[in-house]
Amino acid sequence: MVLTHTLDETYAVAADFVKEIKGKKRATAVVVALYGELGSGKTSFVQGIAKALGITETIISPTFILLKKYKRPDLKEQGGKRSGFGELIHIDLYRIEDEKELLHFRFDELMKDPKNIICIEWAEKAETLLPKDTIRIYFKHVSEDEREIMISEKRKAT
Repeated sequence: MVLTHTLDETYAVAADFVKEIKGKKRATAVVVALYGELGSGKTSFVQGIAKALGITETIISPTFILLKKYKRPDLKEQGGKRSGFGELIHIDLYRIEDEKELLHFRFDELMKDPKNIICIEWAEKAETLLPKDTIRIYFKHVSEDEREIMISEKRKAT
């Protein structure tokens, strides 16, 4: 558990998170489920991930469009292959009524690509669709300038 007091501190936690997951070998996308009330820091954390990946586009919560893709700038070639993540996919499920709505965005295909990092706000609305290795991050609004961030790689009990 980490306590942050500023946006820059939240970005730093996100950057450390990216460093930690970046080097791990994987056969599928990294799925990051984000839990917490409004204003607890979920979108700010995704902004920090984007910043750590070198994405310069403005990251806003895709509440009304549900899903937004951000391509990472060209990465150095290593042995003819791109290294690291190629695309950040930001999903916001706040407005969905049924988790199956996520399937309309070809979620199953997005999860197959190991070059994707998929961040899902309000992930509890699609819990049964999340893969077993989903990384869960819990946010808590402690005070006006304090946020609690807890990262867990354990499967949430359903």
